[in-house]
Amino acid sequence: MPERKLYSRKEVCEHLNIGPTTFYKEIKAGRLQVIKIGKLTRVIHDDVAAYIAARLAESKAQQTTSEAA
Repeated sequence: MPERKLYSRKEVCEHLNIGPTTFYKEIKAGRLQVIKIGKLTRVIHDDVAAYIAARLAESKAQQTTSEAA
């Protein structure tokens, strides 16, 4: 993903390989931060990076838990 300041829903969905429904579910769950500009939904670059880092940490924690069991 080229480094810009703001990304559209479509760009974020393509980068994360998720659909629009999952995109909005992640927002509603508080896992993905967005800003609204009028009717437009935008995601700040740093928030995309933070989302990826959090999901990676969550995945590693689940793997560690299952290996310990």
